[in-house]
Amino acid sequence: PHITSITGCSNLTNLQNCHTKGGQTLTVIGNNLDLITSVELNDGIKCKIISYINKDTFTFQLAAFDNINIQNEISIYQGDLFMTYNTGMTYSAPNITMIKGCDNNDEYSKSIYNCESNMIITIIGENFGKSDSIIFIGSKQSQNVTHSKDNPHSKIYVTLPDGNGDDKSILMIQAAGQTYLSNDIALSYKPCPSSDIIKCRLF
Repeated sequence: PHITSITGCSNLTNLQNCHTKGGQTLTVIGNNLDLITSVELNDGIKCKIISYINKDTFTFQLAAFDNINIQNEISIYQGDLFMTYNTGMTYSAPNITMIKGCDNNDEYSKSIYNCESNMIITIIGENFGKSDSIIFIGSKQSQNVTHSKDNPHSKIYVTLPDGNGDDKSILMIQAAGQTYLSNDIALSYKPCPSSDIIKCRLF
């Protein structure tokens, strides 16, 4: 088997900004591809073959990023024969959409208030990776970040570090190296230091 190109994800001409949770359909073009028996990422994780279009083209479903390695190689197997292709794949940066906790414990929102150290907040979004995300609240790193077992790529639980002040930004560093710094998601510690109570509660 021989590969000349693999395309898909958000850019149909290359493998850029793939979702960390996988599931996207990739197209392989080359030669002698009609008897492919297995497709694997460079850490041995197998992807699901979807269809054989012709002897030189087939499609498969990208497996989830497991944070062991950057998945820049894909291997295809045809019995005892195989070829490894360097994809240049990149993963999408994480994105935080809502947070929950502190005095706003029951509802997701873009701001929470009256937080204290060691409280646990919930962060939701996308492309967090399966595990090992790093979270900073303002300038302080949380020492306890846990990805949800059911939705690890879109939900994490964070134990707040010591802190004070309002309008604290959230910095996420994904295990793949991509980062997200919130500009509209924030939290405040209590007692609120601002003289403007509305700002303390609503930002």
